[in-house]
Amino acid sequence: MTAVNVDVGQSVSDEVLLELDHVQSKLQLEALKAQRQGAEARAAVRELQHRAKVSERQHLEREHQRQEQLLSGGGGSIQQSQTVAQRLDQARFQEQTLLAQHQLAQAELEQADIAVEKQEDQLKRHSLKAPLEKGRSYTVAERNVELGENVSPGQTLFELIDTERVMFSVLVDEREWRACKEKNWSLQTLSGQPLEGFDVYFFSPRVSGSSRKRELRFEGKANAQVQGGQSVSLLIKLPSNRGGLLVPQNYLGDLFGQTMVRCKDGSTIPVQVLRKEGDFTVVEPSSLPLNVELLPMGEELES
Repeated sequence: MTAVNVDVGQSVSDEVLLELDHVQSKLQLEALKAQRQGAEARAAVRELQHRAKVSERQHLEREHQRQEQLLSGGGGSIQQSQTVAQRLDQARFQEQTLLAQHQLAQAELEQADIAVEKQEDQLKRHSLKAPLEKGRSYTVAERNVELGENVSPGQTLFELIDTERVMFSVLVDEREWRACKEKNWSLQTLSGQPLEGFDVYFFSPRVSGSSRKRELRFEGKANAQVQGGQSVSLLIKLPSNRGGLLVPQNYLGDLFGQTMVRCKDGSTIPVQVLRKEGDFTVVEPSSLPLNVELLPMGEELES
């Protein structure tokens, strides 16, 4: 490390946070550029040689055609025609050889270009800038490096937090999760004031562990009402059961025309279906014993 420009608690946007010693990288870049210049010169020479040989071959083709016309008209020299034909064959062979050499030199130049680009990118990494959006600012929450210290690729040097955004997550049951998917939720402060400008940016597709609950993650802009570290209340409006018991659709199965549910102990119980409400089915509560715990039905029931 040759420079550490920020410390814990500072606000940063897109400035340089730190700089690494770049002397060796710059020397390697200069060496690679010199190699690239050599490859470029060799490619240019091979291209000129190939073009010259193409012109020579085209001239000999025209001369060979002229000699053939003279011979067919009763003039010309057989020996001269044969000499031109031999020179044409040789020019064609040399042209193919020079073409292969030019292609090889061009490939070497492309590899040299790639090496220079990679080293230039590596050199840029010696100055670490905060990877933030223009106009946004973060706060340095943790600094894990000191001036003069050696660092390695993948090492965490800074931890930045977005003080302009507030994020939190909650665990909810199946009914609450579905209600939130349908946007039947609201937020408020502990004092009862509504919170606006928040949204759910992640709905967990699976339940977590033994709690059988799903995760919701909320994000919104920090304001005078709420800041990081404060508590908020999540209010969820659940579907009304209107005298019945709401059961998710995937908890029901059919056996010989009878609707069944599966209990945690592995047994199945027939239930009386009253009606359907969205993704839920309302069943008669008396169909089930008290405190029974249901599981998703999964595959169809076997007789």
